Amino acid sequence: MKKLIYPIAFTLTAFLILYSCSTEEDTTPPPSVVATPEPEPPAPTQYTLTVTSSQGGSVSTEGGTYDEGTEVTISATPAEGYEFAGWEGSDSESNSLSVPLNGNTTLQALFVRLKNLENKGPIYSDINSKTQFAIQNKYFTGNYITSQRALTLGLNINPTAVDFADYRYSDISRTFLDYDRDSLIDMAAFLTNFKNPPYASSPGKFLLVYDVFGPNPDYNYFDTSGRYIGGKMTVFENQTNSNSYIMVTNEDDHLLQDGSRGLPGNNRILTISEEGNLIETLFGETVATHQGSFGDIDNDGDLDIIVNRFNYSVEPQSQYPNMPLIYLDDGNLNFVMQDSFTVFDGMEGTITLLNDGTKVNYSNTAVELFDVDGDSNLDIIIGHFHNFPEPDYNEFFHENTRIYWGNGSGIYDFTNRYTDIPVDYINDVDAISGELNILGFGFIDFDNDGDLDVVTTVTPTYNGYAIQLAENIGNRNFRDVTKEKISGYYSTHSGFAPQGKFPNFYEIRVYDKDDDGDFDLVPDKTANWGAGPNQILQDLYWENTGGQFVRREFD
Repeated sequence: MKKLIYPIAFTLTAFLILYSCSTEEDTTPPPSVVATPEPEPPAPTQYTLTVTSSQGGSVSTEGGTYDEGTEVTISATPAEGYEFAGWEGSDSESNSLSVPLNGNTTLQALFVRLKNLENKGPIYSDINSKTQFAIQNKYFTGNYITSQRALTLGLNINPTAVDFADYRYSDISRTFLDYDRDSLIDMAAFLTNFKNPPYASSPGKFLLVYDVFGPNPDYNYFDTSGRYIGGKMTVFENQTNSNSYIMVTNEDDHLLQDGSRGLPGNNRILTISEEGNLIETLFGETVATHQGSFGDIDNDGDLDIIVNRFNYSVEPQSQYPNMPLIYLDDGNLNFVMQDSFTVFDGMEGTITLLNDGTKVNYSNTAVELFDVDGDSNLDIIIGHFHNFPEPDYNEFFHENTRIYWGNGSGIYDFTNRYTDIPVDYINDVDAISGELNILGFGFIDFDNDGDLDVVTTVTPTYNGYAIQLAENIGNRNFRDVTKEKISGYYSTHSGFAPQGKFPNFYEIRVYDKDDDGDFDLVPDKTANWGAGPNQILQDLYWENTGGQFVRREFD
């Protein structure tokens, strides 16, 4: 029994000791714990974006410094007259570009000049496409150049105002061209000398402007002996080389402001190279001419010239009566004057010697070469007046536009093979009075019947304008449909064109002015010499509305 009690007591004692130890307060401090600091995050990688633009536009940002992976959106905007061409530094063809930056990046927005050589006129037949009218129509941009536009474009030498330049631009003495073949419109013009009175008594200058309607036109001036070139400058292209050629008619002995006359002068051919060099060559007789044209008169593959001799002062008059003159190209750009009494068969019976020793004049102020009847031979369209109230005793004239029909030989039948276009439009129109001078011609198929109708530009004694539309009714006959087809076909004034009006003009262009697919009638070569203080209309044309023409006027 005692043996059983001892182990129980020992176990109980051990239990009590262990319990006592476990319940004592532990005052031992815990071991200290040192926290490991979080590492600083690495600085973000940054890259530089550099954005520039070439001439002709702008970009929405010039760039900067950005964190890696940042996506930056850039927009390129072309200036007027330019178009977006792409990016240097990116293959994207869009003008809006999103760039994720994963490295330093350089971009340049590229812009190019919009080509403004766009033929918005009719496609004429092969023989017509090489004539003066068709080539001028091809280069026309829809912008004639008024005095105010001339000042804006800087076309006067040392101008302080429109009417105070030493050498002044006139829209009638200029031509558009593309001498360097880059499809940008250039311009050549004659600047009249107003520095030495009376004006046009001293030599002027020729002006050649590269990219005349562009943001940075380039101007080059050339001396000339020409003084009064108010007739015509017109470009033609020789197919055998890359030069451009300009025919320039002259009126050097025109009546001057003080009542005197200058000395007679010559017509000119200007040769312009692709580099913009200009060489002047005189041709023909030393007698004034009033306008001219060119085309392949004798169907030998080169371009010939016709001008209106308009003799102001050369004596004896019997040797130089007013009449059309033809110059045939010998194949080497040498223009050889033909005997008018030969090339105009029968004219000798009209241009006769009078009792006073002078010869009858056949005076004309406008002439064109064009195949009107579609037989692939150039016809001569010519005229002076649509009415002539008091003709001189020594003048042969017709009160209409006349067409001498060509046969391709270079010989025209003066007495039997022509058509006079009727001029019914002048009847019962009191506002059109006095002498109706003819200034130019245009050719359009307004009724879409496959033949060419004729437009004549007219001025009532240089105090306003009128246009006539003659419908081709076949068999070389025409009908005057002016009043029927043209709304606002005339406007007259006295002296300078009044504020907001329009002066006379020398050419009419057949041109899709409003981009609606048909051809409108647009004035060209406006008479803006010394236009006075008034702001004339900047935009006038006749809109084609289904074969009817409505005058539109915009400031």
